[in-house]
Amino acid sequence: MIGTPLFQRGTSRLTTTEQGMALCRRTRRALDHLETADAAVTPAPDAARRLISAQTSENELQAVIAIAECGTITAAARREGLSQPALTRSLRKLENRVGQALFHRTTERMRLTPAGETLVRRAKLAFSELRHGFEEVALIQGARGGELRLGALPLTRARLVPFAIDAVLTTFPEARVSVVDGTYSSLATSLRNGDIDMIVGSIRAAPPGTDLSSQWLFDDSMVAVARTGHPLAGNAAPSLAACLRHDWVLPLPGVPLRMEFEALIDSAGLPRPGHVIEADSLAIVRTLLLGSDRLAVVSHHQVHYETSAGQLVVLPVDFSAAVRPVGWTVRRDYIPTSLMQAFQQELRRAVSRITSTDNHHTRDMI
Repeated sequence: MIGTPLFQRGTSRLTTTEQGMALCRRTRRALDHLETADAAVTPAPDAARRLISAQTSENELQAVIAIAECGTITAAARREGLSQPALTRSLRKLENRVGQALFHRTTERMRLTPAGETLVRRAKLAFSELRHGFEEVALIQGARGGELRLGALPLTRARLVPFAIDAVLTTFPEARVSVVDGTYSSLATSLRNGDIDMIVGSIRAAPPGTDLSSQWLFDDSMVAVARTGHPLAGNAAPSLAACLRHDWVLPLPGVPLRMEFEALIDSAGLPRPGHVIEADSLAIVRTLLLGSDRLAVVSHHQVHYETSAGQLVVLPVDFSAAVRPVGWTVRRDYIPTSLMQAFQQELRRAVSRITSTDNHHTRDMI
């Protein structure tokens, strides 16, 4: 399966190869996750028996993960190409072993119990570590692949993330890349569960002791945008009050850009917009602007191509006091693969590239 020696046999002892060390390190981390599951899902007297880490099969863990992700045994069996009785059998064996139900069963779907949530999360993280271990072994052998699983928030989707992906694929042409979008909350859940390994976008303030860690790349400022030909587009300096008399398209509540915009309005003593459409899809925002006199607040990075093509214009409203940090977020205990380290470096280079080619728009960046 691995195709390379993990040990060198000498006259008196075995020596671990570089490939063996890489796989051993990741295997140890995978076992740590499963041992955490031992403590969470089994009573104290049984935790020492390592009912998960030492006695549960890969098939059993994969069955629980599939049912949790699909919501029903029927859907999970269809996705995995297995029979329903096989999945049911695997789940029953695991629940009998730990002595408790891992799902709340209803007529419509199956929902994880707290113990089940911990088990599924730790199992996913364990499988993620093993996947990274095999990738590192292959890289040592000269392969130029691996897997990047990324989450991208709105302001990084237009240029930053695509630029970095293009660049890293020149060095790792065999790499598999998957990018998902969503709200920060949904992506943070995916990150914690090991479904993705990084979120690229605005950085949230983390409470002490959090399980996530962020790396700053640049500070971003917001702009107000409208369609070309908007009544305010010909105004040399439209006031904020004049802008607020229009309808707006804003990010979802709780998004830093939305919070900064509303704080700016409140500090100016002005009323918030009377009619607001909430959207985090640039395609929806663009269409809503092009067909009306609505305004939107965005990062200028999001609308680079729309403003370059003359579809949208940036209104000269001073939002320079409202900035937000942008970078990447990972699990605090995450150890990046060589592929991920290269991608992180390409993100830094992409920031420099965007800064140098778009400097008149990026006065608040590094």
